[in-house]
Amino acid sequence: MAFAMKTSRGILASVVLALSGVANADILITQIIPMTGPVARDGKEASIGAKVFFDALNAAGGVAKQKVRHVIIDDQYKPDETIRLMRKAAGDATLAIILPIGSPSMTKVLKEQVLEEVKIPVVGVIPGAETLRYPGSRYLFHVRAGDKVQIDRIVEQALTVGQKRLAVLHVEIPFGKAGLALVEQSLKQAGLEPVARATVPMGPAKPADLGYVETVRKTQPDMVVLISPPSQGADAIKNLRTAGLTVPITTLNYVDTNSVCTIAGEENAKGVSMVQVFPNIRNKTIPIVRDFNEHFKRHGPANAEPNYTNLEGYVTARVLVEGIRRGGATPTRESVLKALEGMNDVDLGGFRVNYSPTNRVASGFSEIGIISKSCQLIF
Repeated sequence: MAFAMKTSRGILASVVLALSGVANADILITQIIPMTGPVARDGKEASIGAKVFFDALNAAGGVAKQKVRHVIIDDQYKPDETIRLMRKAAGDATLAIILPIGSPSMTKVLKEQVLEEVKIPVVGVIPGAETLRYPGSRYLFHVRAGDKVQIDRIVEQALTVGQKRLAVLHVEIPFGKAGLALVEQSLKQAGLEPVARATVPMGPAKPADLGYVETVRKTQPDMVVLISPPSQGADAIKNLRTAGLTVPITTLNYVDTNSVCTIAGEENAKGVSMVQVFPNIRNKTIPIVRDFNEHFKRHGPANAEPNYTNLEGYVTARVLVEGIRRGGATPTRESVLKALEGMNDVDLGGFRVNYSPTNRVASGFSEIGIISKSCQLIF
């Protein structure tokens, strides 16, 4: 009987420990992210960036006297699977969830108030759609600048140089639709509206899916605003250029240089403009960029060139770990949440974080770069 009582107490202690979000030997950080499906490339690159930071952190001794165990789980870009995995994480020792990807999944997570149910802080999310931010959730901490910041910058710059006839190409998923609405809203303030609106496919394109090329040809806009994940956006650029259309193209930061240069080709990529919401990846005078490049060489995949999605994963992990560091000697889910919302005007080496009890968006940073003939993004 004594042995049974002792065992029961041990089990109870383990359950309490798991529910508090503290692991016995390691701090468990779970990344529920698409590693397969239409945005698998984003998932893989973002998880690499986070892993690089956690590996560097562990090599230096960890945080709160513990190592970080970074577990990556594929949600296959399926909303129901994302929710199932989040609920599963609530029952283990997961202290926090980092950087889920997918507007369909996160829209459903927020609509069904899954985060209020599981009570686990989530740091970072792609995309930066405003619909995921307002009203958002107490448990969801955005790191990147939102899509409104990016789109307002695109429209402002276009109007400054006399480009008033803007066409919008977008994917037919929540963040694409929300992005179109933001362009319309931004143009309306100047008494304008898009001269064309068209969708690009999320899956493999069939001839019938390429109507957007003819839409651009007919309307002859001054510029195309492209709101899309990387592969789909790169395909759209390739199709527009292959059709002989030389119209300027500006993308939100989801479409990355590597994808465009690989899929569309270097010649077609040249001159495409992109908004970035993280610092210039080649500017090593910025401490967090210098650290990222050094850590990527040491802990990243062999012979791989770092990219902005890697950087986003890295910076997001660094934001989370700063919250854990401030969360006390034995951090819990709630103590980390409180620590994160106390991170106001915190400089992480050139990337400033501005959370508060009423603000869950860390950064408003954005700038526009242009792909050069050597497939480098220049500012």
